[in-house]
Amino acid sequence: SNGGSASSQSVEMIENRDPSISSVSISPSSPSSQDSVTCSVVSSDLDGESLTESMEWFVAGSSVSTSMTLDLSSVGASPNDTVECVVMVTDPSGASDQSSSTVNVVNTNPTIDVLTLTPNEPTLNDTLSCYAESSDLDGDTPTIGFSFTNQTTGSVYSPTTTSMNVATLDVSSTDADYEHILTCSVTSTDSDNGTSTDTTSVTIVNTAPVFDQGAVITPSVAEIGTDVE
Repeated sequence: SNGGSASSQSVEMIENRDPSISSVSISPSSPSSQDSVTCSVVSSDLDGESLTESMEWFVAGSSVSTSMTLDLSSVGASPNDTVECVVMVTDPSGASDQSSSTVNVVNTNPTIDVLTLTPNEPTLNDTLSCYAESSDLDGDTPTIGFSFTNQTTGSVYSPTTTSMNVATLDVSSTDADYEHILTCSVTSTDSDNGTSTDTTSVTIVNTAPVFDQGAVITPSVAEIGTDVE
């Protein structure tokens, strides 16, 4: 022996463990086509490493954004569209995990922006004119329906004429009388069957009598003691 000694050394390799996503959520959970939605992720890494997050938004199957927040109005989202957020987390070693969450765009009911009923003090010989304007945040063109009701008697009248924004009612064709309250009811309906309603009313007024001719005294010349008519 030469008195020398030998030693051995072993090296243990620590294997990287993949990160994990426990949840992905979108808020609000029932967005309208005008809302902004935010994607949130809860993830972890058993190795304690910092994770890099990446997101991708899909609306109706089409990729539209890679930001954390998405303005649905900017991408033309429509009611019933599916909105999906796909999230990937990656650790420094390149290991990753992926998950996603989806929500559906809900319909927004139309609004009735203008409603008038003229004349303000109708008589039994007038024709009422009910005018309405409606809009929809989802971009629909709502359909407007009209009906007339006599609040005093409970009678319901079909309009005499109708167009896109106007309905008329010939009061003389109804059973309305003086002091009766007539109401115009409007229903606005969008293409997804969302609705809104509104009403306006007027009261039938009495009219002073009108003489067909001026008063006449006969005879036009009378002696004292003569009866006149």
